[in-house]
Amino acid sequence: MLFSNGSSYTQIFKANTNDTISLQDRVKENQKLMLTDLEGAKVDMEELLKEALRVKDTKAEILLLANTCRYYFQKEDAFGLVKASDILYQKAKEYDETRMQSISKMYLAESLKFNSLYEDALIELENALQLLEGEDGQDVKIINTKSNIYISFANTYSQLNQPRIAVKMMKRGGEEFNKVPEGDYRNYLNYLYHSNLGIYYMGYNQDSSAYHARKSISLQPKGLEQNDVIMLRNYLSLGKVYAQKKEYDKATEFLNKSEALAIEIGENVNLKETYSTLIEVAVEKGDDALLKKYRGRLQSLKLEQIEAKNKSLHQIIEKRKLKQSEIDNQNKKAFSKWILIIIGISMVIIVLAIILYRNKIHAKYEQLSKDYLEDNEIVEEDKLAIYNEVIELVKKDDPAFMVSFNDAFPHFTNNLLKINHNLAKGEVEFCALLKLNLTTKQIAQYKVLQPRTVQNKKYQIRKKLNIPNNIDIYNWIHGI
Repeated sequence: MLFSNGSSYTQIFKANTNDTISLQDRVKENQKLMLTDLEGAKVDMEELLKEALRVKDTKAEILLLANTCRYYFQKEDAFGLVKASDILYQKAKEYDETRMQSISKMYLAESLKFNSLYEDALIELENALQLLEGEDGQDVKIINTKSNIYISFANTYSQLNQPRIAVKMMKRGGEEFNKVPEGDYRNYLNYLYHSNLGIYYMGYNQDSSAYHARKSISLQPKGLEQNDVIMLRNYLSLGKVYAQKKEYDKATEFLNKSEALAIEIGENVNLKETYSTLIEVAVEKGDDALLKKYRGRLQSLKLEQIEAKNKSLHQIIEKRKLKQSEIDNQNKKAFSKWILIIIGISMVIIVLAIILYRNKIHAKYEQLSKDYLEDNEIVEEDKLAIYNEVIELVKKDDPAFMVSFNDAFPHFTNNLLKINHNLAKGEVEFCALLKLNLTTKQIAQYKVLQPRTVQNKKYQIRKKLNIPNNIDIYNWIHGI
């Protein structure tokens, strides 16, 4: 999975010909470099961040913090990504940058996925989308951020072995891409879009996977000076397709291209998947030499990720040229490490306690709802046709759903907003689903959400509407 870049195509892929390049332009050049040379981009990033802080350029600073998150994501460094996403969120909040707060939530979700906390990641992605509800939906930067969130959704469902939902989410990202005006940047987004679809279709349709990978290759922008991470993904998709078709020579050809490009760029996520597929090919071919070779490389890569933190700390020490002895540095590093571990364990305990409390509350409210729906499952005959018509629109994810709902219940929305005029559009729509007596399971199914996400939304609605703890939310909504 790869995110789209936030700058315009011309800013990313065409060199600035001015003698003096502004800090903002150098930050965008840094984004370009991340596609082809991660480590080189990281070095530049650190220097640019120092300059941005020195001249108090907050826009450049926050873009560089987002670049830092992207670096740790592509290196698959969960520890670094948690810290980087938290720093980005705090700064975005300080500078009142809603879009960047949303991006920080997206990267936090990615760090949770590295630790297989998929349900928590989905909640963070929902939070990221909610932050953008009041923003201009036609702004290219907002479009770009929403599309990236849908890409992250797609990747999550792919990792949950739900490839069909992953493809559906990626296509939602494609709908956002289509809002971008035609031109070079739109072409670049299509290049990215088909590459990601090639990966997600791999879960259930090899032919579609191969089609989209080749489509992406045909759309490679002419402005690119060399192959990038997107092309790497295309090689990986085709390698996996040929491996599944047992055409091992073709599979090896594309996987070798994927490996070489991943090593050149310094990108670890796809390199690990490439080695895993090469190991599968070696097993099928019965080639013990290749099996040993790629198992060794995969193991080395995993060890590198474990050691990445220590290596980066050594680089910082060298750059700052500290005068303290090596032993003192090691002691300080060890002390800091234990402090971080203790803080981390404490945070985990607190989070678990909150989750257990939330689960208990959710269970209580769900039982109340179950009792109410069982006692009130019969709809009056004169309203049954209206209910069924509106529910059918919900099932189809039809935008006309709220129009028909408001026709059927003309006073509901106004009465709801009188209780709390700060309710967002999405929250009003969610209350409409409750008005239709749709269960948690049904809402999760029709809106492609996790049941836990629906429960959290119910909990948030209860708080905003001040619904008493002993009253069921459906019963309360029914009275509006």
